[in-house]
Amino acid sequence: FENIEIVKQFGTLHGANTMAFMDIDQDGDQDIFWGDFFEPSVLLLENEGDPTDPNFQSEPRPFPANDPVQTSGYNAPTLTDWGNDGDVDLFLGVLGGAYNANQTLGENFYFYEQQSNGDFELQTRQFLSTQDVGNESILSTGDMDGDGDLDLLLANKIDPNNRNTSIVYIYENRGSQNAPEFHQTGRLELPESYHYAPELSDLNGDGLDDLLLGRWRGGVAYYQNTGNGFELIEETLLELPRGSNAVPKLADLDTDGDLDLLLGSSGGSVVYFENTGTSTEPNFELVENAFEGVEVGHRSTPSFYDVDADGDLDLFMGSKVDGIIFFRNIGTPENPVFEKDEMPISVRVTQFSTPHFTDQDGNGIPEFLSGNKEGGIFYFSRK
Repeated sequence: FENIEIVKQFGTLHGANTMAFMDIDQDGDQDIFWGDFFEPSVLLLENEGDPTDPNFQSEPRPFPANDPVQTSGYNAPTLTDWGNDGDVDLFLGVLGGAYNANQTLGENFYFYEQQSNGDFELQTRQFLSTQDVGNESILSTGDMDGDGDLDLLLANKIDPNNRNTSIVYIYENRGSQNAPEFHQTGRLELPESYHYAPELSDLNGDGLDDLLLGRWRGGVAYYQNTGNGFELIEETLLELPRGSNAVPKLADLDTDGDLDLLLGSSGGSVVYFENTGTSTEPNFELVENAFEGVEVGHRSTPSFYDVDADGDLDLFMGSKVDGIIFFRNIGTPENPVFEKDEMPISVRVTQFSTPHFTDQDGNGIPEFLSGNKEGGIFYFSRK
């Protein structure tokens, strides 16, 4: 196996490669399928030797010959008779290499089926269909269409096909309040911006959940739910005093009957805006240094839940590196004081966690959801 050269004239050796073995030409010996960080295709190295004395000095050829794989690179192949029809098919995990890895963040599990003539035909770029938006997902739930059940907004860091903006996907609940079934129905039409962070809640008392939308530059836009979509009311309703990556979370933090606002940020701290208006005409005013010491290092994402059932809201904070950080409310429902404490629930999450509590099945016990670096949703149900 020595002196097999895949990437010519690269200079130093590198380790970002994958391989699989299969007797693709049915000559009784194993051939090599090779993926590499610097290779947008999968390369076939035909074994010109035999089972006891292999020879892989042939020129690597892109595979399949009739329609070579073309991705962002660093492809991980495996071959198996998936259809149980006597021939092998190709599965391909796209890890993302040197050719704009953002393009394949969402569509990264290719399936090629071998035809009767020996050609391989691409069937899908996402063999497992899941709620995967590519990278750094963040979500919010609310009744967007007024049918009494919770729908879902799911945003990402960046559009795989347009590096100038992120996307907020719409998932309509076509099931029921007790048995949700989410169907992606499109995306919000928004100006270009990175790191959109949605927060749904009824801000004008009409029974429809409106939208606050955090942005990378630190501002928060306000969109009113008209029943037929969202209408922009204020492009910058409020903004972080400093820093970027505004992540809004609404909750009644002083028990006066209206929703106040906490903003997460890139620096890991939180900023408090008290609602000095009403439940139908909110007016958010900045309260300086309201929650000093409540921080997670980088990329704070707040979420509230009274986990100890003592009548006040506790704070769960997502972070860039450290998963979920818990702050227990040792104050009162009217005057919260958050103190860092051990995590009271057992959940395993990854980097860029974005926690969210919501009662998905209508049993009165909220489920715990979290976006993540990989672009999907972690879902935990409390038993």
